Amino acid sequence: MGKIQCAAELDGAFYRCSGSTLEQVVALTDLQGVQRVVSDFQGAISRTVTVEAPYKYAEVMVRKQLQEAGEFDEPVTLVSHWKKKRGVNATDIFYTALPTRVFYRTLDEAKNHEDCILLFPLYAVLLGVLKRARPAGPSAVVFQHGRAADILLGDRKRIYYANRRVAFDESPEQIASLWQMVSSEITAAEEEHRISIEAIIMLTWIDSRVETALPPEMESKVRFLDEESLSAEGKEHKVSFLKALASAPAWMAISRPPEKIAYYCKRFLPVMEIAVVIIALCLFGGHFRYGMKNRSIEQDIRTKKNTIAALIGEQYPEAVPYEETFQFVKNLSQYRDMPGFKSIVNDIAESLLAGEVVQVMKVDYDKGKLNLEILGKVNVPFEKAFKGYQRFCRTMVKKGYGLKNRSFNTSISESQFIVTLERRAE
Repeated sequence: MGKIQCAAELDGAFYRCSGSTLEQVVALTDLQGVQRVVSDFQGAISRTVTVEAPYKYAEVMVRKQLQEAGEFDEPVTLVSHWKKKRGVNATDIFYTALPTRVFYRTLDEAKNHEDCILLFPLYAVLLGVLKRARPAGPSAVVFQHGRAADILLGDRKRIYYANRRVAFDESPEQIASLWQMVSSEITAAEEEHRISIEAIIMLTWIDSRVETALPPEMESKVRFLDEESLSAEGKEHKVSFLKALASAPAWMAISRPPEKIAYYCKRFLPVMEIAVVIIALCLFGGHFRYGMKNRSIEQDIRTKKNTIAALIGEQYPEAVPYEETFQFVKNLSQYRDMPGFKSIVNDIAESLLAGEVVQVMKVDYDKGKLNLEILGKVNVPFEKAFKGYQRFCRTMVKKGYGLKNRSFNTSISESQFIVTLERRAE
């Protein structure tokens, strides 16, 4: 698959990594052969905040708060890096906010680029570093570049703090002051959230100055990611930020799903080509092997057929017709399972109440079923006669008869009923 080619837009400058050389370009459209791009989106802000809103409306509330505070004078887009419910109507959220105009312009440039590009916000890369570190306790990721320092504090389950501190210029005095602000921010976050930072992970860039001393209690916790030697403007630099970008999970990118799919298709195309060749060779080998085996089996079959033909003189018994016999036996079996006349009379007698008399009973044995029609009368008052009629129907159904049709008529002196039942062979 080869090395992942990366580019970074930091502090208003675009750099493309080509082998072990960093080349400065004007804009994203000038990049060639690049697969991943990270940007700090000048004018963007990244923070953690707790909002009084349900989980699914947290982004809406944050946008509203940002616009009401006057931090953006145009429509704003929110990129949510991490979100967690806190109670019923409160949500913790870690986000990057930037002007909607900048967001969609950058997405369109990446979409229209001739290469397949994944676009990452800066703090998505820092979050990826924190996730891969899998710290046992709260840790900090610090990335100092130019006159800015980006800070992210969190652990496996929660993001506590995120912010950027900026110095007035890049003079040694101002950079020393910047590192003092970084240590103060970490200490303040520890006190606010009642945590203790166990590790400070440093990322480096071509203009990082991490030699500036932190307080002694923090220096012992500092550790650096693996660095690579890169040449920029004729000077050698130890840089770890692009390695962090190359290993960032793709789901953290803000590129649209089609760009992500295209990226992975192009990225793994050589592996897929090799896999297709291997599968084709396996199929060819299997076809050749089993073809030989089939020919051997066919030869054995022909030999055995010839032997059988010689033994029986090629006289094969004729097929015996069995359908009619089978149907006759089947009908006998069904008729045997049908209730007899005596059983039917007993079922009816057990279902009748006092005052109910059967006048006509028709029994018809059909194919696989029994049809029964009963005409009767009841010489009791209507209310009692109707209840007796209903009980008769229910009892017959419980005895296994299906109710096809029924009617109940009444007059002054008596009531009549007709019930049609059906019972199929089991």
